[in-house]
This record gives sequence, C-alpha cells and structure tokens, in this order.
Amino acid sequence: MKYENANNILPPDLVNQIQKYAAGKLLYIPQKEEPMAWGSLSGARQKLLKRNQRIYNEYKNGKGVGELSEEYFLSVDSIRKIVYGANKNRISFLPTLQNAIQYNQAGLAEEWLRTYYVKMYGEKSYPEEWICDGLINIPLRLIDSVDNISLQQSDNVPLMIRFQKGRFCCQGTMEYLKCLKKQNITAYPAFVFVTDKQEYDFYESNYGRHFHRIQFRN
Repeated sequence: MKYENANNILPPDLVNQIQKYAAGKLLYIPQKEEPMAWGSLSGARQKLLKRNQRIYNEYKNGKGVGELSEEYFLSVDSIRKIVYGANKNRISFLPTLQNAIQYNQAGLAEEWLRTYYVKMYGEKSYPEEWICDGLINIPLRLIDSVDNISLQQSDNVPLMIRFQKGRFCCQGTMEYLKCLKKQNITAYPAFVFVTDKQEYDFYESNYGRHFHRIQFRN
C-alpha cells in the first residue's frame, strides 16, 4: 500500500479539517463496507431462494410450467426464468446423503426433504406440520424403535427419525440399522421430525442442542 499526499486527492476544506485533528500523522482510512445483499436482514432473500428452489425441484419432478404458474401465482415467463435460467444458487436434487448436506448448508433442507418424500413416497407424504430444523448426527443408540416401512432408496441417504413422547423412531427397517452398526458406525446423519412445539422444546433442551449440526464441505 503506497502513501498518497492528501492535498492531491482530497478537497482543501477536508484537508483543513483533518489537519486540526491529525496533522503530520499517518492515517489509515478503511474501505467502505460492502452493502448487504437485498433482503439479507429481513429474510426475504432466503425465502425467495427457497421458493425458487422448490419450483425448480417440482419442475424437474414432472410439474409443467403452466401448473407451477397457477400454484405459485407467478406469470409463465417468471416460472420459465426460474426453471430454465442459469443460476448458481440452484441445486439439482439427488436422493443422496451428500446432496442433502449440500441443500442443508444452503439453508434449503426443507426443499430437499419435500422433493425426497414426493419422489420416493408420493405427493402428500411430506409431514409439513412437523418441526425439522436441519441435518444432525444422531447417535444410533438413541433409536429405540423402527417404523415398518420398506426402504425405497439406496443406503446412502440420511435417516428419517420421528421424535415423539421422548422416543426416537426411525422410518425404515431394523436390518438397515443393524447394517450400519455392523460397520461400527455409532452416529449417522439424520433429519429429526418433532410432532409439535411443546415436544420440540423438550427435544431441543434434552437432545437437540447437544447434537452436532452437519455442514457441507467441498
């Protein structure tokens, strides 16, 4: 960083004012902070990102542009820009653990879950009324029961766990959990669904705040 003569770059009145306080001193003038992205404080930008990701996923899952236009109250041109336009923030969906981690890191865990449930189990299967706040590493010893649901995907996906009445119940098969334990895996990435706010307070106080939150790394 080279030094500049203030007389060469500042107005005379401003130089006179600076000389009153710091004549002969070396001053460092920091760069002006970059403005924050639109909506970053209000959350509007993240909501828009989530909506557009959901539209993109639903289009890739078979919904037409006209149907999405009616569902989201947007023009056909707006929908086309979302689903056809190049956007570095858009993430293609894959039913894999790494893809779920990528969505989770981008703040789009709900969009991954919604697409996953629709793709694997049908349009109305995603439990929207339940609370889920992202991927965690759950100790397998905490899972004390399993829903009688056959896995319809590869093994390389997060566990889906329901927390109810103080118990962790896994959607899947006992064989799948046994397979993980045979590999000496003690904890595994999971989405934990909690059935209501009161139960969530108990979960977060006794378990959630102690779990490791998963972050995506390249």
